[in-house]
Amino acid sequence: MNKSFILTPSLCILASSLFVSCFQAVSEEETAGEEGFQQIFHCVEFEQLPFETRSYEIKDLAGRLDFAVFDSDGTRVKSIGQEASAETFGTVSVRLPEGEYTIVAVAHNGEKKATLTTPAKITFDGNKVTDTFVYCKQIAVNDDQSYNLEMKRCVAMVRFVITDETPSEISTFRFYYTGGSSTLDATTGKGCVNSRQTELRSRKEANSAGETVYEIYTFPRADSQNLKLTISALNSTDETICEKVIDAVPVVVSEISQYTGPFFSGSSSLFDTNNTFYTNDTWTTNSYTL
Repeated sequence: MNKSFILTPSLCILASSLFVSCFQAVSEEETAGEEGFQQIFHCVEFEQLPFETRSYEIKDLAGRLDFAVFDSDGTRVKSIGQEASAETFGTVSVRLPEGEYTIVAVAHNGEKKATLTTPAKITFDGNKVTDTFVYCKQIAVNDDQSYNLEMKRCVAMVRFVITDETPSEISTFRFYYTGGSSTLDATTGKGCVNSRQTELRSRKEANSAGETVYEIYTFPRADSQNLKLTISALNSTDETICEKVIDAVPVVVSEISQYTGPFFSGSSSLFDTNNTFYTNDTWTTNSYTL
């Protein structure tokens, strides 16, 4: 049976008052005492390509949101950082005088705030890259306005699925790679520095299939489509017990290059890269055999 709902005048008034109170709670938090036009930015829209998840809530995709406003001369006039624990996480309110501005928002999972001194060169604590979404756009301020920002993923992932048993002496995996970037140009959504990246991952327990999974990220550059990657298995004194190299790891924004196979068995220092491709409705995953 279909049921209809009639919004009576009293309910309209109640709904309006609730909306206004929520609006004011957000707007007054960061703009009290400031002059200019009120600009509210809702970072709640993500492009429909999440890493193997159907959740598009910012709190499920990122632990931090860093937001900056630059004037027409390129000078940063506002800088706001939020953590997922904040009640208004994902919504930023500022007051700006009339004029032209560039808005930059970066949602990520870094341990500390990203450095947004210029839209063209955003860096992250310790040069560590995590799943990251970015928004960058010029706006004209001449009235109070509200925006829904469409955040777009700007990283590629490389995933390793190790199918053989990890020796008990191994405590850490070190991933050293060149060809990507740990610095982001928000105006292009690409990496902008030829970085030498190093990621350490503590030894993991095998899953129910007897596999251990490790993931790393990079910002693909316009002039580079591949990483050269060295994976080292270290003991507790950082001595290398086993090491292998992948010469050409494809990296594309919103794609996973996945390598599956034994790491410790066999004497070869190189991974096989027999390539198969498959897609699903959330990610494009490129699969390889170790």
